[in-house]
Amino acid sequence: MAFPFHLDLLVGRRLVALDLIVVNLQSEVRLSPHKTGLWCKWLSCGIGKLFSCFLLVKKVCKSCGLNLNQHDSRDEPIFFVMSVVGFVIIILEMSVKLSYEPAYWVYLAVWVPVILISTIGLLRPIKGIIIGLQYKYWVNQNFEN
Repeated sequence: MAFPFHLDLLVGRRLVALDLIVVNLQSEVRLSPHKTGLWCKWLSCGIGKLFSCFLLVKKVCKSCGLNLNQHDSRDEPIFFVMSVVGFVIIILEMSVKLSYEPAYWVYLAVWVPVILISTIGLLRPIKGIIIGLQYKYWVNQNFEN
């Protein structure tokens, strides 16, 4: 990241004006891993799409050159999605059962599509957030720029 600034120096009896650009190679703009993961954008620039298919992560960003070839989110997204969706669905199902006592075909007609839609809908953003958190905290030291 470059920071321009103006500097006036007194050299002997002369005033010298310098316009400098300081380049700090260690700090780079870090986008929020939650925002970039939720919107499935690249972690370093926030411009391109993170996934090439449904859950297949692109290898290299075309705009910033970040290499995610060695990322590894393993089963974390699936575990978090199953835990959250399972907890919410069980609470909703038990409240419906205790309030209305519907027939068994209603359970199949209502809860199977709700479980599938919510699980598949949350899986991609959660995977993006986990990859973003791994990138931010350098969990898997294989992220190369």
